[in-house]
Amino acid sequence: MVNAGQVRNALAGGVEMMSRVPFMADRADYYTDATMPARSRYIPVVLAADRLAEDEGIDRAALDACALRSQQRAAAAETNAALTRSRISMTRPDGTSLAVEECIRPQTSAASLAAMQPAFAELANTYADALGRRVDHRHTIAHAPPICDGASLALVGGSDSSRRPRARIIGYAECGGDPYASLLAGMGAMDRVLQQAGMQLRDVDCIEFMEAFAVTIAKFQRDRQVDPERVNIAGGHLAKGHPMGASGGILLSTLLDVLEARGGTTGLVVASGAAGVGAAMLIERC
Repeated sequence: MVNAGQVRNALAGGVEMMSRVPFMADRADYYTDATMPARSRYIPVVLAADRLAEDEGIDRAALDACALRSQQRAAAAETNAALTRSRISMTRPDGTSLAVEECIRPQTSAASLAAMQPAFAELANTYADALGRRVDHRHTIAHAPPICDGASLALVGGSDSSRRPRARIIGYAECGGDPYASLLAGMGAMDRVLQQAGMQLRDVDCIEFMEAFAVTIAKFQRDRQVDPERVNIAGGHLAKGHPMGASGGILLSTLLDVLEARGGTTGLVVASGAAGVGAAMLIERC
């Protein structure tokens, strides 16, 4: 809308109250509609993640490593004001303050992760027909984003905006993928936006790659051979949660904080969703 000149400034973002409205609480017919074509049937994203891990040969050790790194980096970021610059603390009428990420588990260790059992096999019984086969369940609750509440807003303006911007959007792309191969479309969107900008991953200073289950970040790091010191520097969804309506703005604001803290110039956000949807944005810090 801003690029097309329809509005001068726009607020983009959202809110998610998963403590009040749990995932799939809307009970949409789509979740159980057996008349849908087989490759378009709904599969809970965590089951799609288990199936993807099996198909891609991503083992439990790789999933554990991603979860541990996310927790460690998120815990470290809590003590670094530069990495939480965009966070807005909330104070309730009774004086209770909310100023930290509540889902982080600083005590997480390699041993505690290794001791956890796969958590989603029982759910697979309900979706056996849609899954189409037995699945080797690998994800534990530590490999899934915690259920949480959150909100985010980004102010987007054109070049004639009266406000001084923190960054300029270089490119944006969305991508559709095979619904049966859920969680892969984000990388398709990433490739598309990099091509638009004439850039490669090595040209990007910092990357916020949505940790929508550990398999996605594990596959990204394995297949793209990107420097891990440039990816999810302040931790990711596996530690901090995934309040879905707010996640895009949270990823973007985290990227801005990290870029400024490191003195970087270019940043990339990559997001994947269920049923084969993905989006990516390239920004340049002002």
